[in-house]
Amino acid sequence: MTLLIFLHGKGGNKNSQAEFVSELAQKYQAELVCLNAPYKFLADEEAFYWFEKDKIGNKRMVRMPEWFCSVTMALSAMVALMREKKVTAQDVILCGHSQGGLVALYCGLKLGVKEVITLNSDIPDEILEEIEANPQVKIKWVQGAKDTFLDEKRKESYKNLPQNLDFEYIISPNSTHSDLDKEILDLL
Repeated sequence: MTLLIFLHGKGGNKNSQAEFVSELAQKYQAELVCLNAPYKFLADEEAFYWFEKDKIGNKRMVRMPEWFCSVTMALSAMVALMREKKVTAQDVILCGHSQGGLVALYCGLKLGVKEVITLNSDIPDEILEEIEANPQVKIKWVQGAKDTFLDEKRKESYKNLPQNLDFEYIISPNSTHSDLDKEILDLL
């Protein structure tokens, strides 16, 4: 059995992108489980996030205590799911959108999962230092060509990853930041 675990982006929840991730699970013939980030937005109790950023000088920096709490929670949930479903890390595909993609990448490399799929994600410099090189994990980095949320520097942050990773960069010509669509499914 293959287990697909989806991590939503900032402002979403485990039901975000439901149609897309259901079709992705069908494509991979996987059982789908979606996780909520640990932090709730006060203004919208259905919206969650993995971490916030603070402006320090001219740079936006990840709140590292939130980051470490989020990845610890996500890793614990993933290990519990693997035990419950009686699967190994090599039976797991992690998929994440935006912030969730970064968390999926970090956790996937740490756990040694079969595959990580990031959708319109970026890697802040301070998180890059925390990324482990695990060449056994297949990484598919999908970027929407019409993503106007991420600037070019953030879109190209994948270039700073360790060079020995099993890495595939995929451009989805018509996809935006938030609209995950059939075009992406076809490219995967």
